[in-house]
Amino acid sequence: MSQSTLNQTVHFSYGSNIWMDQMKARCPSSRYLGVAILRGWRWIIHTFGYANLVPSPSDHVYGFLYELSPEDEKILDVYEGVPRDYHKEILYIEIVRRAGVEEGVHDGVEMVDALIYIDSETVQDGTIRKEYIPRLKFASRDGIKEGIPAEYFEKYWQRFIPSNLQSTEALGPVIDGSGSRSSDLTLNFSYGSNIWKEQMATRCPRSCFKGVALLRGWRWLINERGYANVVPSTGDHHVYGFLYELDAEDEATLDGYEGVPSSYQKEMHSVEIINGEACGELIGGKRFVDALVYVDSVRTSNGTIKEEYIRRMSLAMEDALKEGFPKQYIETYIHPFLEGQT
Repeated sequence: MSQSTLNQTVHFSYGSNIWMDQMKARCPSSRYLGVAILRGWRWIIHTFGYANLVPSPSDHVYGFLYELSPEDEKILDVYEGVPRDYHKEILYIEIVRRAGVEEGVHDGVEMVDALIYIDSETVQDGTIRKEYIPRLKFASRDGIKEGIPAEYFEKYWQRFIPSNLQSTEALGPVIDGSGSRSSDLTLNFSYGSNIWKEQMATRCPRSCFKGVALLRGWRWLINERGYANVVPSTGDHHVYGFLYELDAEDEATLDGYEGVPSSYQKEMHSVEIINGEACGELIGGKRFVDALVYVDSVRTSNGTIKEEYIRRMSLAMEDALKEGFPKQYIETYIHPFLEGQT
């Protein structure tokens, strides 16, 4: 493998970022390079509940190599909680399989320096976070498709999955894509690009559109990261959004896209049902229901919208108008950010 393009970084992902859809959502300009192995280290779930690596001469770690732009590297730093949760190291990685090349075609051993996120202080085995399990499932599925041995996931990953979980929540059965819709459903209030129904259907294929709702006492903005957020507002501000019904697997998938807990946190808020099939409590002639909302409580100031986000928000607003969003709401709160007039 040739050296990375000028100003590009080669990154070795060993956890949920092996799930290609998550990585693309987080770092849109990243490029998958292939499968690699880091020898002399062992994969664990540490005491904070997420993947980590610890030195171990007799073990090894498989992962994906991605090429990152400087902007994507900064974004990934935020997701990984640098320097609070993880720090950055450069380690020598052995390339096992290059993207688009059959295994075993290249001659000799190929090595490359790669950026890795490691927590060198939290090195004890811990209990996996429940929301992290489905993301690892999708990661293991992509890993096996690209040539990582299934035995690797069974030996190192599977031992951290609680034995009392249902089979649909374990790593193995999800690899073949089987599984039925769970009866444990969550109502999600989407206010950003997930209003674009096609995107939501791609991300969460079992999700069900339930109508339009209104979150009062909050204001819509594009924050410092360049993406949609909502912040409390004492004025007459309000936020329109779509209600989607999610099963547990789709909710976990959406957690991955939204970067929980680094980029957004999950909160429950009462929203007013404007139209649609959602059921709610009747109060003063209006229907209200509690819904899951992804909120970034850290980055709450106006920012500049990411260029790639403009198109997705534009398509979202087309669907919003079709479902009854007031045109004035879109012109007042959304368009100024899309057009850089804030």
